[in-house]
Amino acid sequence: MKKILCMITIFILLAGVVSCSNDKQSELKSVYAAEKSMDVNSANTSFAFDIFNQINQTDADKNVFISPYSISTVLSMIYHGADNQTKNELADALYYDGISDEALQNGQLYLRERLMSIDRNIEIDVNNSIWIRDGFSVKSDYIDSAKYVYDAFVQSIDMSDEKAADTINKWIDNATKGMITKMIDPPIPPDVVMYLINTIYFDGKWQTPFNPERTAASDFHNSDGTTSKVDMMNMKDDFFYGEKNNEKIIEVPYGEGEVSMYLILPPEGTDINDYIKTLDSRKWENLRYGVLSDNKEEVTLMLPKFKIEYGIKNINQELKNLGISEVFTDNADLSGIADNIFLSNVLHKAVIEVDETGTKAAASTVGEITLTAMPMDPKVFEANRPFIYIISDKTDGSILFIGKMSGM
Repeated sequence: MKKILCMITIFILLAGVVSCSNDKQSELKSVYAAEKSMDVNSANTSFAFDIFNQINQTDADKNVFISPYSISTVLSMIYHGADNQTKNELADALYYDGISDEALQNGQLYLRERLMSIDRNIEIDVNNSIWIRDGFSVKSDYIDSAKYVYDAFVQSIDMSDEKAADTINKWIDNATKGMITKMIDPPIPPDVVMYLINTIYFDGKWQTPFNPERTAASDFHNSDGTTSKVDMMNMKDDFFYGEKNNEKIIEVPYGEGEVSMYLILPPEGTDINDYIKTLDSRKWENLRYGVLSDNKEEVTLMLPKFKIEYGIKNINQELKNLGISEVFTDNADLSGIADNIFLSNVLHKAVIEVDETGTKAAASTVGEITLTAMPMDPKVFEANRPFIYIISDKTDGSILFIGKMSGM
């Protein structure tokens, strides 16, 4: 009897699973994607500090502003078409080791959808596109995957047309709401066959805006020892705030609080570039979770208004420093995209504006795909018929002897 009851129970449970509504199945799929996105998000965070550190070392004497998400998205689009050593190098640099292709695609899809709907009071727009030279063949499976995972706009274009670069730049201009108007210079080189492009646009209003009447001129002490006058915004409010080892961190939320700006002040007297070298995903988590208390406290926040336009910057070398090298050579294996291609350039630009009302920011990353050097027919000089021969001074070209061999 117990055996029969057990079988009936199992049958009922199975029947319940089979009868799940489409909505329930969709919900389960969403939960699965969310779980997988944690791995992808962790990987993206680790890569973010790596690429920021590399770029900062290059531009140690400049203001730096990048979108690691934009950069990793383009590299991920390339990763999905890579194989062998090329794929292994990308996996190591992007921290994708141990993440299956399916889990990565589900994670990327979930993260993009989450960003686009994270907060009704914040506008985040993520766009991807693939531009293909007319007549160049890209594998259909790759295009289908790019459309599904990245919602990529795919367009064939006559890259020999002098207006082709303008067409692509116009797409970037529209996607970033006019914050980035140009990434590609005309004319497009004849060996370029594809562009993989990501853009991200952000418009967030502070949860508590600054009062413009409290903004006043104040000193900002630059890293080179000089002092500048800036428009310093000022407010007193309750924030998540913490201090540890003379480091200070404060969370300034946007909209409904799903997205925040975190401001970090290194210990006084510490060189900012030296401090950045210590930043990684583990330190970030310690700062974000360990330093911030459970309760808000009243803090006077003084933050300068600023606008930074960084790039267009070629980040090939910074990526090579992270171990991504083969993809930039004729040995690249991007056979999942097309044959005989390699990544010739990765270009990045980012812009940010911070004022009393909030923050606007945009970034674009362009992956330029080029044909590899095709094997040439070997040259042959077979002196099996009449020929001329000359003995000449190599430096100034003076001919010492000249002859003709008409027959042997």
